[in-house]
Amino acid sequence: MIEIKNVHKSFGRKHVLKGVNFEVPKGQITALIGVNGVGKTTLLQHIMRLTPMDQGEILIDGRKMKSDLFEKVCFIPDSPVMLPEMTIRDSMNFMADYYDCWNEERALDILRFFNLKETDRLSDLSKGNVAKANMLFGFALDTDYILMDEPFSGVDIFTREEITNIFSSYLVKDRGVLITTHEINEIEKTVDRVVIIEEGQIVTTFDVEDMRAEKGKSIVDVLSDLHHRGDTLAEFDQHLVDPKAKSPFPMENFLDDDGFEASAETDDASPFEQSLEKSKQETMKGEKK
Repeated sequence: MIEIKNVHKSFGRKHVLKGVNFEVPKGQITALIGVNGVGKTTLLQHIMRLTPMDQGEILIDGRKMKSDLFEKVCFIPDSPVMLPEMTIRDSMNFMADYYDCWNEERALDILRFFNLKETDRLSDLSKGNVAKANMLFGFALDTDYILMDEPFSGVDIFTREEITNIFSSYLVKDRGVLITTHEINEIEKTVDRVVIIEEGQIVTTFDVEDMRAEKGKSIVDVLSDLHHRGDTLAEFDQHLVDPKAKSPFPMENFLDDDGFEASAETDDASPFEQSLEKSKQETMKGEKK
C-alpha cells in the first residue's frame, strides 16, 4: 500500500497541497480526480521523490521511499520519456539495461497489443502512439505500483479505448494503480476507488462499487453533487450519507425536453464544470439507449 500522510507543498506564495491524506491499496485502481493545477502531478512527483515536500510523509508498504524501493513503483508521465531520435527498440533496450525488473516478454505482448513497431522512431509517433509507448515502457516493468499522470489527455477516442482495455487485463493484476485524470467517462467502469481533490485538499474518498450499490450514484453523480451544491466539505459528506437531502440545484432544472440533462454551461462555469456536464449528458444518453 502507498500511504500519503499530511502532505503539504507550496510554490512561492501558492499553497498547492494542504495536508493531503489518502491511500493506494495494492490490487486496486485508484483515480485521483481534480481540475488542472490542484496538485495531482505534484503528488505523483512527491511519491517518486522528484519534488521535495514541505511537510508530510509517504510510505511504500510501510517504508519511506529509498533507492531500494524505486523498482517497486513506476511513473508514467503524460509527456515523452525517451529521446525523440530513439526508436521503440532503442528505448526498450535502454529500459532493459537500466531496470532489473524489465520484463521483455511482457514488453513484446504490449507492443503487439498496441500495434506498435520496434523500428518506429519516437519523433515520428502521433501523440496517441507516444502515450502507448509510455505505457509500454511502464507496464513492462515488474513493479508493485504504477502511477499514471493524465493517460487520456489529448489522445483520440480509439486510443482511449485501447488504454482503457489495459486496465481490465493481466497487466494490472495484483498491482496498485494510481491514475490522475479529469476525464470522467474513461474511468467510470474501470476504477475501484476515487479520491477527489480540490484546492489542494481531499474532498472525499469512496469505493466506486459501494457508492453505486448503497447510494445509487456514479462517479459523475458524486462530482455533479459536489460542484452543483457548493457545500462545505462537512455538508457534502452529509449529503453522501443522506442522498435525500434537498439540493439547491434540483436535477430537473438540468433536464431538456428529451429527459436528458441540459447543458449548464454559462459564462461563469469553469472548464471542469463544463466538462462534467458533458460527461454527465453522455453517460445518461448512453444508459437510455
